[in-house]
Amino acid sequence: SLALDVNADPLRPIYHIASPANWMNDPHGAIFYDGFYHLFYQTNPYGNNWGFISWGHVVSQDGVYWEHRPLALVPVPDGYDEHGVFSGCCVMFPQDGSNPATCQPTIFYTGLRRSETPHRDVNLSEQSQLMATVDVSIAGSSDFPADRLASLDRWQKRTQPIITAQSHPHFQAGIDQSTDNLDCMRDPFVWQEADGNWYMLLGTALRRSKNSQHVEGNALLYQYQDDGWHCLGQFAQTSHGRNWECCNYLRLGQKTDEMEILIISPEYRKHDLGNPRAKEKKFVLWAAGSTKHALTQTPQPQEKGYFLPQPDAQMGERWHVLDHGGYDGFYAATTLQHEGKTILWGWSTGGGQPHTNWNGVLTLPRQLEWRDPALRMLPMPWIEDLRGALLYQNCNFILGGDQQEAHHLAAGDCVEIKAEIGLGDGDGVVFSMWGDVVKVGLHCQQRTMTIHDANHCYEAPLNRHIDLKHFVFRCFLDRSILEVFLDDVQVITRRVYPRDIHQQNIAVYAANSGDWVNVMGLKVWRMNSIWKNR
Repeated sequence: SLALDVNADPLRPIYHIASPANWMNDPHGAIFYDGFYHLFYQTNPYGNNWGFISWGHVVSQDGVYWEHRPLALVPVPDGYDEHGVFSGCCVMFPQDGSNPATCQPTIFYTGLRRSETPHRDVNLSEQSQLMATVDVSIAGSSDFPADRLASLDRWQKRTQPIITAQSHPHFQAGIDQSTDNLDCMRDPFVWQEADGNWYMLLGTALRRSKNSQHVEGNALLYQYQDDGWHCLGQFAQTSHGRNWECCNYLRLGQKTDEMEILIISPEYRKHDLGNPRAKEKKFVLWAAGSTKHALTQTPQPQEKGYFLPQPDAQMGERWHVLDHGGYDGFYAATTLQHEGKTILWGWSTGGGQPHTNWNGVLTLPRQLEWRDPALRMLPMPWIEDLRGALLYQNCNFILGGDQQEAHHLAAGDCVEIKAEIGLGDGDGVVFSMWGDVVKVGLHCQQRTMTIHDANHCYEAPLNRHIDLKHFVFRCFLDRSILEVFLDDVQVITRRVYPRDIHQQNIAVYAANSGDWVNVMGLKVWRMNSIWKNR
């Protein structure tokens, strides 16, 4: 079968979530329901390229081992989503007004129905916000099936949209009704406040005049009332991106140290940055801030929305990169808040060997924490349950000096490397994988990280909170995807490709002759598959 063929690809990851075959992109709709984690994602079940976008579905009881489920949502001919079931969310939403006793798993998503003569890329009038509820014949009834894995397999779509461009109300909160024009609206994110009110964010593009080429990304805020969803106005705005995708609004930290976090995936076009490789600049961003006004109170126009990003105390920056891997490495973040933890996934594009029919993989699940003044991002603790054999262990040794010899660690293509390292002021260290073709370098003098593979060289600045005199390096290599965590304050995700799949040597060495690297501890584990049926 096709799935068996793609699983035979030596570059296909084994401990990252991927679709059974074909195209995969944005993760979304994460929910913990009746003892299981459910995660949905964009997929094209018929090909290796973007198209016929549907909702794929995986499920796990412990977050460690996963199983594929049937497609959850597919485009309906002549429906509002006939050309694509796009990103959204899944929440326990009341089916009878605001009565919490009637809450059922509910999907909110963007549907696309293209006109015969599309305007720009996607016309605003072609996008609708849609809703689906879990089929009560499968879940949510007294006849709950014995197979709880199937509880979110079948969904009933509402035939009419809950929000359309044609029915859109006049705006408030800083949008000039006479000149401002929405260019798109997508990817609903829905949550409930402590007062019981339900809200939604929609990522949008705002064109400052009908003929203007200047388009700004922003998010609109909606509130649910008895007669439907009502636009309250602009939630937040920035010059990053021509429109926003996959917005996530979170509260992190303890009550005494709570911070509001907004995560956005700004979408660009190549000409926006004047660079044919503009997609490498397409970072997922986050901002810490506050809703200065209660969500039921309209802010002043000059405040540009309800959410006010706070400037960094030292650098003055308001928006920060969530993952420095760029568009190819990390995009379209989604989150789940459950039992006091905030879990995040992202999408990493790219396939494996030529002519293998799969493209795209999700990142490892990450735990987000707010520890003033920084957003921390660390691998979910349950990932350690995937550790297999300990391939290497050593502590308290020195690399470098006059001899720049590589220190052999292990051989493998699905591994975790964890090291505690100290560097001098001008020193650097390199971890090499796939027979010295894939290299991860940390350079103290330039304060950069570099990632090389057979095709590219990628460089990212190091977060100022990382102390290179003593830091923790965690690297997850899963064949063709690489995730590097530095002191839980910076993550870089990249797709990496070897020249020879049989050269799997892993080593570490000083970056330059004369550099000194103090290794206080280093371990390498072989990692096991997340799939129960393999």
